[in-house]
Amino acid sequence: MSTGRRLFQYALKFKRPIFLGLFLLTLSVLTDLSGPFIAKHIIDNYMVPGSLLLEPVVTLLIIYLTLEISTATLRYFMYLNLQIGANRIIQKLRIDVFGHIQKMPIHYFDNLPAGKIVARVTNDTEAIRNLFSQVMVQFSMSTISITGVYVALFILNWKMAIIALAIVPIVYIWMITYRKYASRFNHVVRTKIADINAMINESINGMTIIQAFKREEQMKKEFAEMNDEHYEYQRKLLFLDSGTAHNLVNVLRLIILTIFLFYFGTQSITTSDIITAGTLYAFVDYTTR
Repeated sequence: MSTGRRLFQYALKFKRPIFLGLFLLTLSVLTDLSGPFIAKHIIDNYMVPGSLLLEPVVTLLIIYLTLEISTATLRYFMYLNLQIGANRIIQKLRIDVFGHIQKMPIHYFDNLPAGKIVARVTNDTEAIRNLFSQVMVQFSMSTISITGVYVALFILNWKMAIIALAIVPIVYIWMITYRKYASRFNHVVRTKIADINAMINESINGMTIIQAFKREEQMKKEFAEMNDEHYEYQRKLLFLDSGTAHNLVNVLRLIILTIFLFYFGTQSITTSDIITAGTLYAFVDYTTR
């Protein structure tokens, strides 16, 4: 059985808080994406030059504020339920891992340092908790948000929505490229953390022998080499994140916004189909999201 399927089996054991959290997440995204449509309606229909229709604007602003409060409330309970589910999964997983360790043969412990075993039970299970409480939330929220944004863009202007679809293959290629390098760097980083834990554990347990044979400096040198290698791969991962995360997103966003502004400007000048200010605002808001 693959690792992903095993983790999915654990998630099914505590599916109620996880599915409830994902349902609340979907509702929060829908309420959040309703805002630009309300703003568009206010700008196009009630913000008339020379006169401002106050009563309908106030009503729509109250609806907008209610939706924003609903979004914040839904996300609070979403986060709470997903955290509960993730903690219960890790609680069960740690018990199972510890129970499995008790059944391992003696030669397994002879060939594997105790620090690495400790890292499996503590550090690695914590990483899995982050998978359920953070990565899954971000992935689900992004998927639902992107789908909702493109539906809204097609409702507003189908021609520009098709142009905006050009982002999808670019982001997909970027994601595959990032994963290729990031997974390799992360694997080395986690391996080195396990090695560092193992060396610390062995050094503490064997401190009397180390000091008796005057091996303090050698142990310190070996630890420094291991720590330096861990730092080097952390640095590579940092440069990878810095070069491909917010920088690329901002570049893509600015390119699409430039195309939108050019399209809206030329449409308003060269055709009778005038693009309203509210539509422009909604487009900019959705693409930024």
